[in-house]
This record gives sequence, C-alpha cells and structure tokens, in this order.
Amino acid sequence: MERGQLYRLEKPSKRDPKRHRVYVIVSRNFLIEVNFPTLICVPIFSKIIGLDTEVIVGINEGLKHDSVQYVVTN
Repeated sequence: MERGQLYRLEKPSKRDPKRHRVYVIVSRNFLIEVNFPTLICVPIFSKIIGLDTEVIVGINEGLKHDSVQYVVTN
C-alpha cells in the first residue's frame, strides 16, 4: 500500500446510497512502511462543487470520470 493509491470498496456503509465507492489512502508513507495498524482513507465523490479544498482525481488516476476528494484544512 502507498499514499495516493485508490481502492474500490463494495458497500462501504449501510448509510451510503452507492453500491461501491472509491477511497484514496492519505496516511503518511512512514506509517504505512512501519505497518501502523490504522490507515486514513478518504472517499472520492463524483459531484464537483468547485470548492478551494477539492482535489480533482480522474482518468489519469484510473477512474472513469473526473471526481474529487475533499481536503480539510485548518
């Protein structure tokens, strides 16, 4: 596993209306390399709103169409 890799999960939660959702690993590589027991992943959404905190993820990353991940900043 590496930071930035995409994973497709089948029915990630009961509340999610989608049958599948793509997630990207955002944990630091150091934590992945030392086999830290928990990785942080964020969902990828197909609806692009235009927020400054959206990061476009698309065909170049292996998706069928442009989508976004939301980056939370303080």
